[in-house]
Amino acid sequence: MTLDTKPIILTTLAYSGGKQSHALLEMVLRGHIPRPEPFLVLNADPGMENENSYPVVEQMRHRCQEAGLAFETARTTLKHDLLTFKERGLTHLDQPPYWTRNRLTGKKGRLKQKCTAYYKVAAMRRLLRTYLNQRFGVSLVSKRLPHVETWIGFAADEKARANKCKSDVKFISLRFPLAEMGYTKAKTIGYYMKNGITEPPSSVCNACFANGLAFLEDMYVHRPDDWDEAVKVDESIRDMRQVGIEDECFVSETLIPLRELPSLNFKRDDDRFFREHRCNSGVCFV
Repeated sequence: MTLDTKPIILTTLAYSGGKQSHALLEMVLRGHIPRPEPFLVLNADPGMENENSYPVVEQMRHRCQEAGLAFETARTTLKHDLLTFKERGLTHLDQPPYWTRNRLTGKKGRLKQKCTAYYKVAAMRRLLRTYLNQRFGVSLVSKRLPHVETWIGFAADEKARANKCKSDVKFISLRFPLAEMGYTKAKTIGYYMKNGITEPPSSVCNACFANGLAFLEDMYVHRPDDWDEAVKVDESIRDMRQVGIEDECFVSETLIPLRELPSLNFKRDDDRFFREHRCNSGVCFV
């Protein structure tokens, strides 16, 4: 397997525990697609994932260990930083693209997305450098790095997302095996059904800007601890002037504090608030 005639020394899978990256890992473990050697599963935990995702990730970690596959998780501090940036006196924060309301005009907007690059990609990159050092003796500070291929779980009907997902370093190339095999999102779900595999929950942060009202209502009803976590983050980010953001910030696109949504029965006249957004980073939600 080569790209630009440079041999691939390592294949990695960006694994979130979500439906598509999970399907890819199942295919590798079950021998339904060839297993690259060596193969490293990289996962990032920003500290506020759907509580139902954690058992899935741990189960796959155990299965990978039994199969002789390396599985590493980068545990990062997104939730902690969002909750404590004021008391810690932080003046910079790589925040999610939360919804905003101008304090003077009331105009709605959205922040730039910084969370994925810092709390997921960079964190997994550090783990990758450590693995290359331990497995292949590549210096942690070397600029002469071997070729690494990273698999991303985009489906065949997600070309727009794949086109936005670019490697920002020369030594890593990206590949989308599900798309190459013609697996749409629907066909991926069919893979679970055909093989009797329990479909995992969506991998998404509880206090993510992308969660619509339907998702938030489900969290309130079925995952009260996750809901409480999201509410705390929502209240913490309302005033982010300390980190240079002048507008009011909200987790929900409705610009309504999460704490007030249950009293409104999670209803708005405009049904568009029930839709779920999709992250433009190219890494989340797979």
